[in-house]
Amino acid sequence: MRRILAPFSGFLERLPRAIVYGILRLLFGIRTKPLPISVKNLRRILIFRYDRIGDMVLTTPVFDLIKANASEIEIHILASPANAAILRCDERISAMYLFRTSWRELWRLRQEMRQVEFDAVACLVFNKTWDGLLAAWLCGTKTPRITIAHEHRIKFYEPLYDIQVPRPPSSSSLAELHTHVVAGAFGWKSGGAALSLRICPDATKRQQDYVRHIAKNRQTLLINCSAGSPERSLSAQQVGDLAQLVQQDYPEVCIMVVGMPGDNAMIASISALAPAIVPVPPTEDIHDVCALVQSVTWLITPDTSLVHIASAVGTPLVALYANNSRSDMLFVPRGVRHERIVAEEQQRIGEIAGRRILEAFTQLVS
Repeated sequence: MRRILAPFSGFLERLPRAIVYGILRLLFGIRTKPLPISVKNLRRILIFRYDRIGDMVLTTPVFDLIKANASEIEIHILASPANAAILRCDERISAMYLFRTSWRELWRLRQEMRQVEFDAVACLVFNKTWDGLLAAWLCGTKTPRITIAHEHRIKFYEPLYDIQVPRPPSSSSLAELHTHVVAGAFGWKSGGAALSLRICPDATKRQQDYVRHIAKNRQTLLINCSAGSPERSLSAQQVGDLAQLVQQDYPEVCIMVVGMPGDNAMIASISALAPAIVPVPPTEDIHDVCALVQSVTWLITPDTSLVHIASAVGTPLVALYANNSRSDMLFVPRGVRHERIVAEEQQRIGEIAGRRILEAFTQLVS
């Protein structure tokens, strides 16, 4: 659906806003209503979260917010194949639907979701302009749609959404924005934005036993070298240098290194540079990843998904970011001891000096 709507979206985005607003108002009328929505007859709410793992973790405070204010409400999730698994053992979620972009899958999804009577749809993928139309197509035009007010698109969104919750005046993390939108839509107090995960018990036991066996009662530092792209990942030389520096200053610490499936060659190179480092076998089970992060003492990572997982499970960390102010503002660790390193302009994360990372780690453990 996103690919199908993209050309139409691009065409309308290039038109003057007054014309776009006129076209949408003519086609759909004005949906936007005053805040808040009554929760008196609210039984099921659908949350759009069909993007990445980290984004799903950042949405978990919304689950707690809903259950704290109306425990009987069923939470349904429109997830992606990439992030659905992280909710596998989450008792807060009543049902989950997978968003795929083929026409056949979208039509099947529409038929499945039309059989469920949703009382509201919270569109929390804020960068998707046309989620209001997608929600109408999947759930029906009578289902109220909720999003955050975009300062340049308020008129544009009036025909697409029933509720546009104003953005808070001060800068907030994405988790805080999520809870702000849902709380504002229903007239609740936001009550904070602590991340929370429900990790499968078998994964927790497996990783705790593994770390206990490897560490032999020592404190553990897990270095994650992967972030999904070469520009954001650590380099083998960088991790090798960092491991040697940590060993010199903290000889009692057990250093472990992990990467994504497919990074075996890189992990082998790191092990050759720093033989005392413990390579962690890669896994495709996100619950094993979550449980591993929960089981170690500290984490160093350039991957924001692991940043949010560490925040959710309470593991202190050093987070590395590209030179991007938006990422630095919206995706920082929350509720856990941490140090942040932001790359210099035009510098890849893999080019940050090991000595600089060691200094951040020293601050973290002091």
